[in-house]
Amino acid sequence: MATTSIVLGFLSFSILALGTYWTVVNYKRAQNNKKIARELDDIVELTLSAVKETRDAALKQEQLDNHDITSPAMLSSILTVIVSKYGNINLSLDDFLIPDGEYVSVYVDTTSKELILSLSHQVVTPDELYSIISFTDSDDNTFH
Repeated sequence: MATTSIVLGFLSFSILALGTYWTVVNYKRAQNNKKIARELDDIVELTLSAVKETRDAALKQEQLDNHDITSPAMLSSILTVIVSKYGNINLSLDDFLIPDGEYVSVYVDTTSKELILSLSHQVVTPDELYSIISFTDSDDNTFH
């Protein structure tokens, strides 16, 4: 009986030691998995942030690309800005009696980001070197 007790005691101790070993191993694995999960969450968060920034930048670029100067919406916006800046503008029939071929040239000052509307069709001085916006048709078919 003493031999049986020794064998059962040794077997119990071995099972207890093996159980403790696997508990420690599984605990370390769980901690490692949690660390990897946090890192993956950070990567997913950074990726989503980058995707959102890219999408926002693409939307802004698309909005900029949609600002066609020949569109009625853009013309309306320009007129709204002019009236807002200078106040009411009264136009009579005499104001529409301008020479044929007279038109407004559109320039962009790339340093100040300003739109320049001018009856001057040539930029003459170095201070007035503006990038001319390229439009498809030089005759804008506007009532003159």
